[in-house]
Amino acid sequence: MSVLNEVPDPITREDIKQIVDKFYGAVRADELLAPIFAAKIGPNDWEHHIAHITEFWCSIFLKTNGFEGNPMRKHFALNGLTPAHFDRWLSLFNATANDVLDPQKAEAIYEMAQRIGQSFQMGLAFHYDNIGPKDHPFKPFGLRQR
Repeated sequence: MSVLNEVPDPITREDIKQIVDKFYGAVRADELLAPIFAAKIGPNDWEHHIAHITEFWCSIFLKTNGFEGNPMRKHFALNGLTPAHFDRWLSLFNATANDVLDPQKAEAIYEMAQRIGQSFQMGLAFHYDNIGPKDHPFKPFGLRQR
């Protein structure tokens, strides 16, 4: 059963901003994730990235219209991305959510993060199945298991 509709106190922009700020601090220090992000986000571009991702999460939880972009397409361009990166991303995100939010809000935002991570991995599998190498790390998430 989903907790997304059971959170009595709604997730706010300030909640999202706190999570995104703290989370990306952890990402930048993480030995697995930092190189993936550093390859695309320059040292002076983090403020813009954090603001952009804050808008992404606000578009989901607050139904704002401030996010523009195609996150899936951005992930297609990340060389060396594997399911292990998504696992680590989710682990850090969960730890951050639990550190910043009350338990019900943390569970709700983590549930959405899991859905997004799953969706991205399925999208990457579909992308690679259609245009990339047939033997790719996201094969278990694809429709074709050959």
